[in-house]
Amino acid sequence: MTTKTEVKTKRAIGYFRVSTAQQAGARHVSLATQQERFSDHCQANGFVPVRTFTDTASGRKDTRKEYQNMLQFLQNGEADVIVVQYLDRFGRNPKEILQRIWALQEMNVKVEATDEDIHEEMILLIRAGMAGAESKKTSDRVRANMARAVSNGTHVGRPPYGFKGERRIDSDGKARVKRFIQNPVEVGAIREMYRLVVEDNLGLKSISDRLNANGHSPACRKGIPFESSTIKNILTNEALKGTLVYGKKPKNREEPGEIIRIEGFFPPILTEEEWSAIQGRLSLRSNMNPKGRTFTSSYLLSSLARCGYCGGPMIGKMCKNKKYSYRRYYCSRAIKSRAKCGYYNGHSADALEKAVLDAIEQYADRDLTLEYLSQAAEVGSDYREEELSQVEASIATCEQDFQTHLNLLKTGQISDAQFAVVNDPIKGNYDGLLQRRKELVEFIEKESIREDWHQELATTLTTFTEDFKALPVAQQKARLIEIIDQITVYRGRDIELRFREVPIGA
Repeated sequence: MTTKTEVKTKRAIGYFRVSTAQQAGARHVSLATQQERFSDHCQANGFVPVRTFTDTASGRKDTRKEYQNMLQFLQNGEADVIVVQYLDRFGRNPKEILQRIWALQEMNVKVEATDEDIHEEMILLIRAGMAGAESKKTSDRVRANMARAVSNGTHVGRPPYGFKGERRIDSDGKARVKRFIQNPVEVGAIREMYRLVVEDNLGLKSISDRLNANGHSPACRKGIPFESSTIKNILTNEALKGTLVYGKKPKNREEPGEIIRIEGFFPPILTEEEWSAIQGRLSLRSNMNPKGRTFTSSYLLSSLARCGYCGGPMIGKMCKNKKYSYRRYYCSRAIKSRAKCGYYNGHSADALEKAVLDAIEQYADRDLTLEYLSQAAEVGSDYREEELSQVEASIATCEQDFQTHLNLLKTGQISDAQFAVVNDPIKGNYDGLLQRRKELVEFIEKESIREDWHQELATTLTTFTEDFKALPVAQQKARLIEIIDQITVYRGRDIELRFREVPIGA
């Protein structure tokens, strides 16, 4: 006897929603994006699309006409799956979203989201503590819509420094920007800024002074001279590497806004390596008190040398007696108070700087240096991988606890208030674990960068001191900062070098 097995093709309906009629227009194309995601999802999973429902109303309204029509349609058993782009299409209140999903499950209707993991999103809804919250996928949704707008040639705002818009006449007779091209005059100024930061190790004010003195001020828009704030804004704009950025960074106590990035929008002026180098140098200055004399000081080891007894910074100081003036390094904490550092850790500047260069010269053997760097990196990597495994296990435990409490809430065994009480400590632990996992993953993912850097660093050290001596102090300091993270100094000029684990900007 032959048994015939029938495979039922699932029937799918799509539910789309935007809050206002303007969002449904061509400028935002939110509905178009949702429709496209629905069609692609059905095709990829073998679903038969039977109908779509579209609301133009706030997610807070439970009386949305098309949403109610969809529920009535489902009562008749006309579909097996509801497809949405994000769960927040059902509403803005996490509790309501969960209740709607549970109600649909009772009708044997499965909910699927095209752009997010349902289980992960439900965990996030629980973590919201049953309070109204925007979906964590807002930035992805906006990015999808903006990507569609960009593909249609839409862009709002003036060209960033270094670029100009190339206009074309559309069929309606209006001139519109169709693409952006480089502005040669401004690009020349940017290349000079890059050289002054990376090669000459100058600060923002020094760069603005140099550009103005060398006749670059006409390159500054509005015909005014460059200022340090202008240089900073130009050099930190990701448009230099071709990326279009929408959104503003929060100020003071403002809530962080959405930052949307679209890669490859502008023709890049800087390569990825050049962008990383310049951001690394600016970051170093930001972390080393840019208003101080760290980079303009004639003391080579300022910002790098640390006291081996208290960890305080070693500072350069000119000392005088009746006959001579001489340069020395001292522990800054010991100078202020013996209670902060009880060791006299003073050194002749010339002698200490020579000792550091002599120590670097010991790494001229490339193979031995590479072996030393690899051993040090292996110890750190093993430790972090072990910690990552422990963190992953703890995160899984938290999620299991969340799911257990969710089931109790769903079946009515605990109230909303009880649910919040039992999950508060878990939520706090969960947030901390997620942050630590992110840090550990980022470190481990840089392993390939670290290996390449060790090869480059070992090669650099073979001739470092020979090339170093011919440079002016500002460039010498820049070279040291590129390869050394910290120099620990003890009495008797005993020193320890800690090389950078990854290159600046990585």
